[in-house]
Amino acid sequence: MGNLPYRSYVVFVGGFAAAALWTLDWPAVFTLSQADLFGLCILTILGLMSESLALTIVVGQNVSNSSITFILILASALIFGPSITVLFTATTGAVAEFGIRRKPPSKALFNVAQYIVATASAGIAFNAAGGSAGVGAATGPFVHFFVRQIFPFLTYAAVLFSVNLAAVSLWIALRQGLAFGPILTRWAGPAGTNVLYDLLVSPIAVAVAILYEELYVGGLLLSVLPLLFIRHSYFTNLRLQEANRDLLYMMVKAIETRDPYTSGHSRRVALMARRMGDVMGLPGKTVESIETAALLHDIGKIDVEYVEIIRKPSQLSDAERRVIQSHSSRGADLIRSLSSFRSEVVSAVRHHHERYDGSGYPEGLRGKQIPLGARIIMVCDAVDAMMSDRPYRLALSLAQIQEELYAGKGAQFDPDVVSGLLASDLLDRHLEEVAPEKVGSGVAVGVGL
Repeated sequence: MGNLPYRSYVVFVGGFAAAALWTLDWPAVFTLSQADLFGLCILTILGLMSESLALTIVVGQNVSNSSITFILILASALIFGPSITVLFTATTGAVAEFGIRRKPPSKALFNVAQYIVATASAGIAFNAAGGSAGVGAATGPFVHFFVRQIFPFLTYAAVLFSVNLAAVSLWIALRQGLAFGPILTRWAGPAGTNVLYDLLVSPIAVAVAILYEELYVGGLLLSVLPLLFIRHSYFTNLRLQEANRDLLYMMVKAIETRDPYTSGHSRRVALMARRMGDVMGLPGKTVESIETAALLHDIGKIDVEYVEIIRKPSQLSDAERRVIQSHSSRGADLIRSLSSFRSEVVSAVRHHHERYDGSGYPEGLRGKQIPLGARIIMVCDAVDAMMSDRPYRLALSLAQIQEELYAGKGAQFDPDVVSGLLASDLLDRHLEEVAPEKVGSGVAVGVGL
């Protein structure tokens, strides 16, 4: 049957969308004046322009698009009413998903369906709050809006953003077998579309509606300028985040090029640590900090004195071992000097070689004294090392890795982290990416560990 909860959810959203279209206030659609029909066409063209300029956002393994079309959706609700806005959203969404972004049919259909569900739900809330289409009145459009429409408008915006965010987050959680909460907070936060930021920007939709009321189509065209300005601010913020991440990747790659056996190691550990955080149901910001710390856990080895030691195929001397053990502290000091990193990232890098029984370094912390991020990185770092060929040994099989993890529970590794890892499919997924030929070579693992 495959992933039954995921399939059931997709069918539910599709059915909800179909019901929303079936029960739409079609008389309101067919009784639009010729002038308003032309205005709706112009608004749709602006919506498609916005979708063509949408930004691509990557959160973990998931790729999404962020546009300012939501401002036009909010303006449409004020100008034409919720029913016509559902059609506006369905039209722009379908053209964007199938024509502009050319997504796979199944994903495109789901996206269009959840757009319809979000706007239909927002419309129900808008009407329940006493909202009505049109911002003009004898007392003046601006006064009329803020006296009669501000609460329905904010209700519409809040429901629109919340339903859209929840629908996408639940789709990801069910499809990938992850906890819903961390996915929701990650997409709602700085890594994805921030609901609070969108709510703060949404009053621009009021200006669009008022411009339409006062200047008709010319008002809509005038609204292009502030909309493009907003898009530029989104673009600048996104590119700044990407530039910072690219810089980190360059620094990590500079270290790993010194040792062909560890090529890509830090990025794989970061990916596994993020997945482990999701499996454990950790908050989105916590997972982001752990992923960043995992990416940078060996950054202290950038110093030239580590080069020969890293490449040495034989046992290290005591002096060499002391040098190599200093990399965690040096890495933490380097990251601390960069003000953009949170303290959780610094502490995870510093303590990722602490052992659960207290025999690790640099401070000999034990048990829960060790930061959670460091405990997760310790396990993920060891797993990826065991899955990779090294100068002194070949990669271990899945069964051997499982045995090592069992043996290290409570000594080298946090028992909770190991149990969570072995109860999930992360080992198989990671091994498939690192060494596909070894997949399936292990033994079954019980869940109640």
